[in-house]
Amino acid sequence: MFKNIQSKLCKLVILTLSERTGAGRRGLWIRARRSLKDTRKIYDENERNVPRTNVAEESAVLADLDSREAIIFEVKLAQVVASGVCEKGMLAFLNQDLPHPVIYPRSTINFPYPCDAFTDGGGWIVIQRRAKGDVDFNRAWDDYKNGFGSFAGDFWLGNEKIYTITKSAAYELRIDLVFDGTNAFAHYDSFSIQHSSYNYKLSIGNYDGTAGDSLRVNNGRPFSTSDRDRDTSTGNCAEEYNGGWWFMGCGYSCLNGKWGAGSKRGAEWRDLTGGLSVSFSEMKIRRVS
Repeated sequence: MFKNIQSKLCKLVILTLSERTGAGRRGLWIRARRSLKDTRKIYDENERNVPRTNVAEESAVLADLDSREAIIFEVKLAQVVASGVCEKGMLAFLNQDLPHPVIYPRSTINFPYPCDAFTDGGGWIVIQRRAKGDVDFNRAWDDYKNGFGSFAGDFWLGNEKIYTITKSAAYELRIDLVFDGTNAFAHYDSFSIQHSSYNYKLSIGNYDGTAGDSLRVNNGRPFSTSDRDRDTSTGNCAEEYNGGWWFMGCGYSCLNGKWGAGSKRGAEWRDLTGGLSVSFSEMKIRRVS
């Protein structure tokens, strides 16, 4: 019975992806069959309390067999490599080894990037993620320009890539944070950075959210690193925080600061953390339709 259901589900996935992307069905079929292997969880029709794990890592698929019963599958789906687009309402497929599917675009944006396909309708290009603290963010200008880290863990996408994306259309910014076990977010209705000749100067729009507007003071500021000090302080804020950022003075926000540090020198978002470090941060941008 499960094989029949698996086959039908695979066909639905493959047809949808193939129609949206023009990708070959044979390769997608093999990928979908592998991703569905050993992932089913069958429950009685009356059991509605389905155990869930991380919503950002799994997707529940409901298959109605007849009027008497229903089968619910928890499906860890394959990494999306075919769609070439990160957009709101997209069909997303997860790889169990990655926090987000990675997009390999077929456009003027010629580099891969992670796509958060679930938060607030999805379609978010992730430009920064810190969850483990295993990547050193105390980097020089060229590292921040080109990007560093791993899409499987902590990373900075790269200022030149961020500029390339935001110069092509209007984008909004969302920052998801965790501090002291509490989830919070900051949203700005516009976001862009300028060309490298202007030191990737930051521009953000109106704020809403639950984390507080801790990026406002950095609006209009160029990017600073330890080897290119562009802040207004008499010292070097990037050196003090051990990370690059759009500093004005040394304070208020620096999500690239030293992991776990306190005393207003860590990965802070002042309105939320009061100078301490967050335990999770993810910066993401989405095209404004």
